Amino acid sequence: MGKLVISIEFAAEELKLEEKAHTPKGVALCFMHFRPLLLPLSTGSEKFHFRGRGKAMLLEVEWPEVRQMAKRAPFWLLLLDQTWQVMGSTCFDLGAQIARAAAAGVAERETEMDSFGLLTAQMLSTHGNQQVASLDCAFRVGCIRDASYTSNASVGDVKDKLRELPKVVEAEGWASSSVFAA
Repeated sequence: MGKLVISIEFAAEELKLEEKAHTPKGVALCFMHFRPLLLPLSTGSEKFHFRGRGKAMLLEVEWPEVRQMAKRAPFWLLLLDQTWQVMGSTCFDLGAQIARAAAAGVAERETEMDSFGLLTAQMLSTHGNQQVASLDCAFRVGCIRDASYTSNASVGDVKDKLRELPKVVEAEGWASSSVFAA
């Protein structure tokens, strides 16, 4: 049975604090049991601008794992203060979106890229249900490799090909770039 690669993309635009009690450090993104990712905040007072910065996660899964995630796939947003304490949080269940993306496979994505779903997340205090902030953000869940894809290439083979890329660029006379510098 082949593996699927599911992409979960998150982008933040603006965080608005309800009260200026503590200066936030950033927003932690926590998906299921995986290691949290941090989106640090730019300076601000009551509004903080991310300007579309975000994170993407790739999950290599088999169909039994997709079925399990379809039941429940929590994605937490945690607003952290300067001492790493949680000021507020909210949670989304991405299970249905993961199941839909896996079922659609890559074929649908090749014809038309899925658009981001825009939303304003209400972040509630950890000490009750008082809103402490709102976050304008966007999500996209898609399948970038489905189970029908097969490849005999190893990770080492891919790394070798990437090392050869600067030589190919020079040999073909393409414009050289510092991006290809080793």
